[in-house]
Amino acid sequence: MAHANVVVDESLRRAVVGAVGPFKALVALGGGADSAALLAVATAALDPGAVRAAFVHHGLPSSAALEAAAMALCEELGVDLTVLEGEVDEGPDLEARAREARYRSLLDNRREGELLLTAHTEDDQAETILMRLTQGAGATGLAGIPASRDAIRRPVILFSKDALEQEAMRLGLTYIADPANEDQRFTRNRVRHVVMPTLEAEIAATAREGLARSARLIAQDDALIADLAAQIPVITRGQRVLIPIGPLVTAPAPIATRAIRAALRHVNDGYPGTSAEVEAVLDVASSGVTRSLTSSNLAVSEAGHVAIGPLPTAEAPRTLATSGVTKWNGNTYVTTIVPGPPTHLRGGRFTVMDAAAVGEQLVIRGAEDGDRIDTGEGTTPVAEVMRAAGIPATLRAASPVIAVDANIAAVVGVRTAAWAAQGSGASIVVERKVSP
Repeated sequence: MAHANVVVDESLRRAVVGAVGPFKALVALGGGADSAALLAVATAALDPGAVRAAFVHHGLPSSAALEAAAMALCEELGVDLTVLEGEVDEGPDLEARAREARYRSLLDNRREGELLLTAHTEDDQAETILMRLTQGAGATGLAGIPASRDAIRRPVILFSKDALEQEAMRLGLTYIADPANEDQRFTRNRVRHVVMPTLEAEIAATAREGLARSARLIAQDDALIADLAAQIPVITRGQRVLIPIGPLVTAPAPIATRAIRAALRHVNDGYPGTSAEVEAVLDVASSGVTRSLTSSNLAVSEAGHVAIGPLPTAEAPRTLATSGVTKWNGNTYVTTIVPGPPTHLRGGRFTVMDAAAVGEQLVIRGAEDGDRIDTGEGTTPVAEVMRAAGIPATLRAASPVIAVDANIAAVVGVRTAAWAAQGSGASIVVERKVSP
């Protein structure tokens, strides 16, 4: 049966045209009624040659039958079909792993100028919201499956599965029911076949539509929160990100939380972190106390920002220019020689040493076990000096010291050794410039 000139449901046609606009469409075809109807509508609604389909073969028991249905459908509609391998990674939660493999394969196959169309429906939306409610999701999770994200479009997200299946039947399309959708080992299938029918029978016949409508309303609130949170800058510095403390501690909690989630995505390969991590970052912003995050990152109060990133390690020792610029461990050190003692530059980002005492063979490096500094009344461990200055133990190995041979001349920005302290003559001033 040819469908080139078939008349499709007008509301479905408008939904597809509105979603695709001037682009071409790659329709994710699964072999079932939902995606079959979507492909038929797209073929009828869009320009000739603007639609192709892709089927992801997961190597699961039902994959061969679903592929056969997809191939037959595409032959009927005159649509090019690409069959992709979607190898499912090992691990728990087969549903999630198959979904990730499917999207990965489809997006990799997408051509320039194409949008990826999926046949998610209102039923899928309602099921997703119900599952996320039980997981304690916030506004972003309860906003549900977005109709549009990056190159992905879901034109039939406002239509029920029944509506899609009726359209597929009316058009005489080839499709099959995926037997995996009946397997109640999977959470979504239990929600679909047990929980949702119970809600509709015992609580509200319109529970499905109500959940989907709630998702649309929450999505509007979520978008507003996202816009406000985006006004708090997240500054990327290599593997680390920095959030200014001022706007973070004065923003309402939902906005601050969203900004932190955005920062955590940068250091967690897209993962927005756990609630405990978000609370830890907020605590650093308000208290200044360094916190370890469960993702093995560290949150530190630094130069008016909360810096989030991997546990710092020290670079190899480097010669410190006695006049000029030295870069070490991500920071810049500007060294100058001044003719007298600059008494107004003590501590903080400045380190002042007697030029004659330290000479020109200076090395900047990380603190090491066994390092001691001369206090004028003996020596004390550098680690103790750092502890007293409020430097957390997790940061001390990457905190800089200035050494002359085996002798510690200074803990940068904290303390200068008694033997290297500025005298009445020329002084060496080291200024630590911290980005941003």
